[in-house]
Amino acid sequence: MRVLTVALTLLLSFSANADKKEDFEFCKNTADLAETIAGTRYAGVAYDKMYSVAIANKFSESDFILIDMAYGLPNYQTDKHKQQAINEFKNEIFGMCIKTRGEK
Repeated sequence: MRVLTVALTLLLSFSANADKKEDFEFCKNTADLAETIAGTRYAGVAYDKMYSVAIANKFSESDFILIDMAYGLPNYQTDKHKQQAINEFKNEIFGMCIKTRGEK
């Protein structure tokens, strides 16, 4: 839960006065990244490899938190369950982001 609070704080720090469209775009992009990271995790990419890629591509601190959160998701064996977990993670990140940004 602490990681989640830190993640949301970092996500909010980038734009205190964005309008609804900017909030939506920001949160959609964040959720899309969360989906990609979770998909990469379930595709079998090692945690340390994902960090190496993130460092090489100069990911933001909040992006590293998304990596940590994605790699904390449960292991699943079937593609169906993996895809469900990816979709739930993406939706959770979008929902938390949009709700939190609306509270500013």
